[in-house]
Amino acid sequence: MRTPFFVPLALATLGLGLSAQTPGQESRAFHAEAASRLQEAPQVDLRQLSGLRRHLTLCMLDRLKDPEFRAFLGSRIKPGQTMLPMEGFLKDYLELWPGKANATFTHHFQELDRQLRLRKGLEKHSTALLGLTIIWPKSGSMALDLEKALFVVKPDGRGKVQAPIEAYDLRGGRHWLDPQVQPEVPVLLMGLDGREDVRAGLACVNEGLRKAGIQNSDASLIRTSTTPTLGVAAQTLTAPILCTKLNYVRLSDDQEPWIKGAAEIYAMVSGIDPTVTKPEITIVDMPYLDYDNTDYYPNQILLFWNSYGFAAANIQFMEHDDGADYQKLLNEILTAVSIAMKVVPATAPYSFLVDLANAIIKAMPQSWYIDEDDYVDTLYTIEKGQSYTNYPCAGGKARVNLAPYTLQPN
Repeated sequence: MRTPFFVPLALATLGLGLSAQTPGQESRAFHAEAASRLQEAPQVDLRQLSGLRRHLTLCMLDRLKDPEFRAFLGSRIKPGQTMLPMEGFLKDYLELWPGKANATFTHHFQELDRQLRLRKGLEKHSTALLGLTIIWPKSGSMALDLEKALFVVKPDGRGKVQAPIEAYDLRGGRHWLDPQVQPEVPVLLMGLDGREDVRAGLACVNEGLRKAGIQNSDASLIRTSTTPTLGVAAQTLTAPILCTKLNYVRLSDDQEPWIKGAAEIYAMVSGIDPTVTKPEITIVDMPYLDYDNTDYYPNQILLFWNSYGFAAANIQFMEHDDGADYQKLLNEILTAVSIAMKVVPATAPYSFLVDLANAIIKAMPQSWYIDEDDYVDTLYTIEKGQSYTNYPCAGGKARVNLAPYTLQPN
């Protein structure tokens, strides 16, 4: 096993050149720079989220000079915990220590969060997005020691990270980490709460799909939960619904380097609606699916067959990254399927299933996301009433068990 390298550099905090400062001088310069950032008018740009992450990291490290704040942060992170939502944490701290410095810090983070939700089109779907991600070492103690932890600035971009990764210790010392080898100390990343971002983003897009008439209301049963929750549509049913349920899934490559932590996977299910005149698309959250080469048994409904005109549909697995512009995502879905529907063959409309899945894939890399979502794999033409055991996706990056399931009315 390669040893991860930590290369401490005495650098000016935001500069790129080397500095000859002593460690004490470096720390004072670091905290002076960080403190001055609270006075700046915050601006959020989805195209430069690494800049936002660095800003948040510097502000957090400067605040950690306060022993009370440092102790409170340590007390709120339990062994093995991977996410600390900032909204609740900062509100609780401000109630306990309502000083001017704490209020300024909290309000600064709240304003950045507001702008972030506005830029992502999520102001109606989420109250807060900022969070502190904790990546624990693969071995050793799961107790957090902030003196040993490193605060990392997560880089922009999708897929594999090649360049050394910028990190800071508690005193403001700068380090570079090997992108291929996870450190043997806890790593903390200021940025988005990825789980909340996915939840709110998929709610936003699914709402838009319903308003555009390309998502059946029964799909509300499967969008957000691994256990079916009977909504209004299901409560009025007088007959059972034929479904397909995901009983097992395993990813062989979730596309995420260690620095990006647990993956945020979701599924896009697509087919033709009962009128055979338009697509039926639902985006399904898969909050349990975090890591590759791991077996999951979700017992999750993915398909309600009464929503489709044919007894077949596609399932595409996607992986979320931070820079999602959800309004643009919705527009691109609508545009892609609108173009594809213009060439549905009248004599064999079922052949459009593959065209629909491919149209969605083709639209993605160009403009769906700024820090683009990774396309994982596709299950083409999954048939109603059929069972699939250890069934490979088209690209071989995932295997699933699917089985027929009948959802009974309450």
